[in-house]
Amino acid sequence: MVDTEEWDELAEVEPEMAEALIHEYMQSIVDDYTESRRAEVVGLDSEFFIVRHPLRFDPEGIKEALEASEEYESRLLDIAARSTERWGTKGTEEVPVSASVVFFKRPKQKKS
Repeated sequence: MVDTEEWDELAEVEPEMAEALIHEYMQSIVDDYTESRRAEVVGLDSEFFIVRHPLRFDPEGIKEALEASEEYESRLLDIAARSTERWGTKGTEEVPVSASVVFFKRPKQKKS
């Protein structure tokens, strides 16, 4: 994760690096899915959640959605910390997962 202010500076000072990082982050998400699918893991039980919403927001809605995305990410990290504390107790085992939080603007669709 990159802090918003740090990202703005990176995008201004080194736009090629910023673009490469975005591609790397998104490719990692695709790679995680591909690996899990090839290993016949994802989709073979009900312990997964995939959703895509091509929505429309006003500028205030974008800010709200970004905040919600950050809150979700923070909750996941809290859950991961509690999970780590439980490893080795009560026979709890480590289960590798991939969790991604992706929110970005898309180009406007041309009206036909």
